[in-house]
Amino acid sequence: MITTVSVTGLLAGGAVVYSALKLRERRRSRVRLLEVSARGEIAHSELEVSLKNKHHRALKKIKQRAERSERKDQRWAEEQSSDSATLDQQEALLSERALRQEERVEALNVRQEENRERTTVVKGQRSTLKAHRARSLHKLEERAEISSEALNEELQSALCAQAEIDAQRSAQHKVIKAEAFASQSASQLLSLSCQRYYDPRPADRLMGYVQLPRSEKKRATILEQSGSIIQALSEVTGVEFCVEPNFEDRLMLRNAPESFTKEVARVTFDRWVQGGQLNESSLQTHYRKSLATLEKRCREGGQAAARRLGLKGIHPEILYLVGKLLFRTSYTQNQWTHAIEAADICGMMAEELGIDPVLARRATLLHDIGKVLWEETEEVGSHAVSGATFAREHGELPEVIHPIAAHHHDEAPSSALAYLVIAADTLSGARPGARRETSEAFSQHVGQLEELCAQVPHVRHHMVIQGGREVRLQIYEQRYSDLEVARLTERLAHNIEDECVFPGQVKVTALREVICSATAHARRHHHQRDHIHTLTKLNERLTGRTWRGGEVGR
Repeated sequence: MITTVSVTGLLAGGAVVYSALKLRERRRSRVRLLEVSARGEIAHSELEVSLKNKHHRALKKIKQRAERSERKDQRWAEEQSSDSATLDQQEALLSERALRQEERVEALNVRQEENRERTTVVKGQRSTLKAHRARSLHKLEERAEISSEALNEELQSALCAQAEIDAQRSAQHKVIKAEAFASQSASQLLSLSCQRYYDPRPADRLMGYVQLPRSEKKRATILEQSGSIIQALSEVTGVEFCVEPNFEDRLMLRNAPESFTKEVARVTFDRWVQGGQLNESSLQTHYRKSLATLEKRCREGGQAAARRLGLKGIHPEILYLVGKLLFRTSYTQNQWTHAIEAADICGMMAEELGIDPVLARRATLLHDIGKVLWEETEEVGSHAVSGATFAREHGELPEVIHPIAAHHHDEAPSSALAYLVIAADTLSGARPGARRETSEAFSQHVGQLEELCAQVPHVRHHMVIQGGREVRLQIYEQRYSDLEVARLTERLAHNIEDECVFPGQVKVTALREVICSATAHARRHHHQRDHIHTLTKLNERLTGRTWRGGEVGR
């Protein structure tokens, strides 16, 4: 019973709850419907407002476009009217110009006709004048008894003679003036050029030895008893490495064909010792690297010299030789520095004299390139000749080649530039501090040459010139033939090489002169010639002397 009542209560409570939930759901659905309807009305009103706004804006744009089109049409119409007015004015101006042009053409036609008539009259008068002139000229020639052509020739010859006399006088005046002031002007020019030149940069000093390593092991390896290391050094580098008793910590470099080869050997040795491995393969590797490094330095040195002097267009091989002068000295003077210094001095002197300074600097820079052409210089005997030949083969100008060949008088100087190069070369080498040869050493060198020349038999006179660089012998022509003269010069050159120590080369020249003379007499004076012949024979018998080849003999 209790269970039935509880179940019934539960069912009644569930029904009440269900009905309450249903009522709440209905109320929520109604609220939602009201909200949806309200939102729809709001959206509808907003849509209507937006459509009205868009319609209003579209109408406004249409009105604005219509107004702009009306204004454009109005402006176009105004422009059309102004253009039509301008065209009318231009047509009127063109018509006026056409009328004026027609009037001018008619006037020109009239003037042309008048000019033709005047030309006809002038031609007739000209022919009449020519006839009168020919008749008057013929009458003058008849009265003067000479033709006009002959008279013109006489006048021309007279004027040429007078001009030649004036030119000779002017040239003579200039020569006298130049001779009077030549010494003074030359001294001023030389002193001015020397004062203007200044180069504070010293040249690198070339070393004639290499320093042995401090490591006792490496030093013992190099100075081993068999000498294989030193022999390998000499074979690879081409320079003899010698051990000096007085200098135990160094090796002297001897018998190098040229200073560049000696410098390559020195750099190779230093790199080889610092490399660590003292064997022949590493020696050859370091030699190739050192050779490439110094060749690159030579090319850079030549380019630097040309750039410093403002020179362009020089062949790279010639500049390479200029750079090799870095490793060449003459009495301790670096030849690369000497070439630049002489080129600067020569350029200054050329500028003062009105000669092209660029050409002067170019010729002076290249004047000593033959000093590094070792084999070519040995063949021809002069670095000036070998340098000029090399420059000619590589396309240098003839104005530059001649001063190179003539700066030691191997070729006779024939231009002002050649003499300037000689002067600049002398100034650069003779200035105080340029070269450190003492007067005692120079006197000893000249004395040795004098002694060797005095030992040659049958020499009339000998001279040591060019600062000890050339020896000239004047010999008796009766004692030597042409072939013997050539042998004599070769023998004396070999004696100088064996007995003397000197840089560069010494040129030996032998002069053999034969002078013969005879006298021709007129045929009608046979008795006088016989009388002279008799007196000559008598004189020879009395004095015992006779003339042979221009020399007095007994």
